[in-house]
Amino acid sequence: MANALAVFIIAIMAVAFAISFTALIYKGALAPFLGFGIVLSLISVIILGLLGAALFSFRGTICGPQDVTSILLGGSASIIAASMIGQSAQSIFQTVAVLVGSASVVAGIATYFCGRFKVGYLARFVPYPVIGGFLAATGYLLTISGLGMMVGTEISIWHLPQTLVSSDPARWLPWLLAACLIVFLTRKDFGDFTLPAVTMTCVLVFYIVLHIQGLSLVTAQNMGLLLGPFEDLSISGLVNFGAGLDVHWTEILTQYPTMIAIAGLTILGTLLSSTGLEMTLGKDSDFEADLQAAGTANAVAGLFGGSPGYQLLGETLLARNLGLQGRLPGISAALGALFALTFGASFLGYVPVGVLAMLITYLGIDLLVAWLWMERGRLNNVDYGIVVLIVAVAATLGFLQALAIGLLAAIIIFVISYAQLDMVRVRSTAATKRSRVERSDADNAVLEIAGQRTIVLELAGYIFFGTANSLTKRVHAELSNDPIPETLVFDFSRLSGFDASAAFELQKIARECAAKSVGCVFAGLRPELAEHLRQSIPQSSLVDIAPDLDTALAAFETSTLDRAET
Repeated sequence: MANALAVFIIAIMAVAFAISFTALIYKGALAPFLGFGIVLSLISVIILGLLGAALFSFRGTICGPQDVTSILLGGSASIIAASMIGQSAQSIFQTVAVLVGSASVVAGIATYFCGRFKVGYLARFVPYPVIGGFLAATGYLLTISGLGMMVGTEISIWHLPQTLVSSDPARWLPWLLAACLIVFLTRKDFGDFTLPAVTMTCVLVFYIVLHIQGLSLVTAQNMGLLLGPFEDLSISGLVNFGAGLDVHWTEILTQYPTMIAIAGLTILGTLLSSTGLEMTLGKDSDFEADLQAAGTANAVAGLFGGSPGYQLLGETLLARNLGLQGRLPGISAALGALFALTFGASFLGYVPVGVLAMLITYLGIDLLVAWLWMERGRLNNVDYGIVVLIVAVAATLGFLQALAIGLLAAIIIFVISYAQLDMVRVRSTAATKRSRVERSDADNAVLEIAGQRTIVLELAGYIFFGTANSLTKRVHAELSNDPIPETLVFDFSRLSGFDASAAFELQKIARECAAKSVGCVFAGLRPELAEHLRQSIPQSSLVDIAPDLDTALAAFETSTLDRAET
């Protein structure tokens, strides 16, 4: 019973979301073509659902169209419709449909080759707080979307209090309380049947209240309490209307920035969703396989005019919480779309809007609780601040802006933290740091005295604009000692590299040493770094370059002993 209910819920949500996202594209002047667009979107759900279930590294993945990409396509579709005024209805619809399919194909090819060339490892470099912020922001969007479905209008954080106060509490308060109850019960681990049981109970109570109030299904649907109404959908009608292609390719080509943006969003969304599932489920994701899976699914769906998409994080987690195992979640979504294409979408008219809104809100609140409440003790103040910042920006400015700002904040914090590290791994003198050349006791006695004024600084890590200045200050402090050193030897053998800012600082160090008649030796530079340094410090007389530290020390010892003999 639990699995049957779970399959039914996932199937209904897949169809409902496909219709909702399609409405974002076929709006305004394109509204008459919404029915045909829904048919194409449902075909896309079938392809994405089945290929996603078969190819993604997490077998329970549900892959489907996305709201963000649909919004972008809706903007481009409106531009095309406005520029094609006076053209036939068939030509306008076909051009928009080919635009949607082309965007999916382009996104699919780009995403597939990103996986093919193994760039998925870049997701490993996304900071933990940014991923946590992405999941928490997803939770916010799910929560606000669920509340919007309850009150029957789109809402934002700016108008949330006024909207809820002005709306009938009976439309949203019971469903919100039910979502909070599900969060409480599932976190108390009352069993896998908790979510299906609460869902069934809510549906039963809903129809009991309708009966008590004497409301018919038609009245409830007109009041917005039930999904729909939906026009009858058929592939044959789409084929008849789409016969005789009259596509304006020039109009499609003008929208190449949107296609590029959608391709980037598909790649980023796939990687972030894989990372989010990995962290939430505690299972390793294969990012390359996921990119290739999303690329293949989008390319195939695009050939049929389907909308671009990737993993539906909320629905995937919901299917798991409902107890669906293996590839059944993706197959369930595909079956729902297939059923709607075969028998029409009229069956959705019996589903309470509040049930879907309750489940969406439950997912959102659960993610918010997990990352804004449960994780607050595991993260330090700075990392937790990044999570809160991403959620705040997502609520006020937008989801993509939140990810960009969160990633930027994490990079800045990393740069500041890394800049505080001391690049000098070991500081010693030539009196204690010797070459491998064997010397007599008399020679060692001479070197022990003379070597005290030869400073050896062994560097490690990567010198960049954040750490280069600290190294310059360290050298300045060495040159300010009394007595002043005779030579500074820098060991670069453990250095991974340096940027242009660091090369400039090294040039300043060499000049400061030359100004104070202090020898400067750079040892252990890799060939490419040595060449970079030669280009940055054209005055070769300012610095001596040795192949390694041992060679530099041996040269110092030999010259010191030679001077002692004379």
